[in-house]
Amino acid sequence: MQALRNKDFLVEKKKIPLLFMKINITLSRGKKNQNGESPIRVHISHNYTDAYIPTGIYVKENDFAGKDGKYVKNITDFDNINLQLSELLVEYRKKTGTLQSQHLAKMTATDIKKFLLSAQQALSDKPTYVEYARSRESSYKGTSLKLMIRTTDMLEQFFEGKPMFFEDITAGKLRNIDDYWSDVKGLSLNSRAIFFRNIRAIFNRAIDDGITTNYPFRKFKIKSTAKKKHELPVESLRKLAQLTFAPTENFRELARDLFMLSFYLCGANLKDIYNWKKNDYKNGKICFIRAKIKRFEPEKVEIALQPEAKALLDKYSGKDYLFSFAESYPNYETFIGNIDKRIRLLRKDIDFDELTLYYARYSWATIAYKCGVDEKTISKSLGHQDTTVAGKFYILYDWSLTDKANRKVIDYVFK
Repeated sequence: MQALRNKDFLVEKKKIPLLFMKINITLSRGKKNQNGESPIRVHISHNYTDAYIPTGIYVKENDFAGKDGKYVKNITDFDNINLQLSELLVEYRKKTGTLQSQHLAKMTATDIKKFLLSAQQALSDKPTYVEYARSRESSYKGTSLKLMIRTTDMLEQFFEGKPMFFEDITAGKLRNIDDYWSDVKGLSLNSRAIFFRNIRAIFNRAIDDGITTNYPFRKFKIKSTAKKKHELPVESLRKLAQLTFAPTENFRELARDLFMLSFYLCGANLKDIYNWKKNDYKNGKICFIRAKIKRFEPEKVEIALQPEAKALLDKYSGKDYLFSFAESYPNYETFIGNIDKRIRLLRKDIDFDELTLYYARYSWATIAYKCGVDEKTISKSLGHQDTTVAGKFYILYDWSLTDKANRKVIDYVFK
């Protein structure tokens, strides 16, 4: 009778589904490669059945710890491997968590393995991060394009050629990349911030295009340090404006004139100056949208030409373009590369060995502040976007405030 009861119990036990499923990281000690290393596998245990998913990682038995989060030890890059295995485990557990209990009750470990691998197959039908990033490069130009290409190249190098999908790039993976770029590549905090902003921009576009819903930047914050503020001393600015050049120094003269033109136009970017057409100049004012923020659909900037800027317009007037630079150079990249080199040649002439084109913009803003111009006017004059609701939707800015501020700055320097 007792044996019968035990037999009945065993029969009954087989009918009871084991809904408590386990997914762990294990080492297959029976199989070894030619280096004497054993494969690390994902072990699925469910309903008295087992299944295994290979991870592609091999280690020696003594280097496998088997603890949660600390699976391997004593080998090169063990922290990265542990992080990779932990993220894989979390991913699998999340995916199985989407299964309804009534479905799970009927499944074996092999069924669950097929479900997880089919989910991976569905993922592989989508572009990898690198593939998608390359496809978006055509929407960037100039320096932005170069930085985006470099960002993708560096990520591809970090991934070591392995296909990485958007879902594979977690906050932990971004921290991993940050450590590698800092410790191995020696990149500064601000350089890394530029690359991570590029990665974030690609994620935002991929989400808009329905490629992914993963957004690791909720938990990964991009850090940077305050940017150094540049100001060209007023004495050096006066020297620069008053330089005279021999007929054979026309390129140096052009570089000086462009610097001063930017300064006379409230620090306008050279890319905008290069692209202005004749119809951007009306009633003594240049009305334009900054190329840098054009995609955000901001309002136009309106700057009246002061006599100093008007003299340079008369000197370099173009046929179809407002200034002749776009008609003299094949593209902006060639133009700016040429001018950057010439600007550096002027450093000795004014005893200021840091001179670059950026100093025109930063110096205008700093001098305007010294002249008592409020930050709102300075910001609008520089072409910055409004960040407040009132500024965006309700307040109509008076551009005569910019013209008055500009006149104050020029007079402060030269009178």
